[in-house]
Amino acid sequence: MLFECIRGSVCQRIIGGSLLIFCATAPGLGVAYECSDCGLGYVRCVKNCLSVCGVCVPETLCNNPTVPDCSSQCPTECPSFQWRAATGKENVSVACEQSVNESTGQYVYACKYKCNDGYYYSSGWATSPVCTKCPSNATCRDNNLTCNAGYYRSGGSCVRCPYDSDTGRYGTSAAGATSINNCYISSGVSGNDGMGNFIHSSNCSYN
Repeated sequence: MLFECIRGSVCQRIIGGSLLIFCATAPGLGVAYECSDCGLGYVRCVKNCLSVCGVCVPETLCNNPTVPDCSSQCPTECPSFQWRAATGKENVSVACEQSVNESTGQYVYACKYKCNDGYYYSSGWATSPVCTKCPSNATCRDNNLTCNAGYYRSGGSCVRCPYDSDTGRYGTSAAGATSINNCYISSGVSGNDGMGNFIHSSNCSYN
């Protein structure tokens, strides 16, 4: 971020405005200093703001309901920092996200999306996300599809690990397996391969 910092004073943003932030030594830069976190009694206020949203302001001021809400800077599609249903997008939630342009030091407001619980991201990120219903034997959260233990992912489905006739049981896998090669017969399982009895001395992976 484009800041200049003088030890023992507040940090001044090059693009104008001031940040009431502690000055800390910058590793490897000798006596140079960089801006770090907000000073005592100050917070980065996103809920309420002054002239520039997100700068460090007195904690009491941040909670003042008469101060304008930073959400006024957000795009129309995501007018709040809280997650809400995305208009025209099935099973998708949207929220406003504040970030800093590293080149200019200016604050930027954009929409961020996530699939609702029970759905996973399948295509179209990040402006037109498509969220697909979670298949059987899986958990879908935070945009991800995670197959349950004993299953592996194949496209948009979770397939049970193969049956092993020598041991008379299905193979198993850790939750989140992405290939049939993640399936295995556990160590200590006994069986008979037609030539005699045996016991697996270690996990036996599918191949």
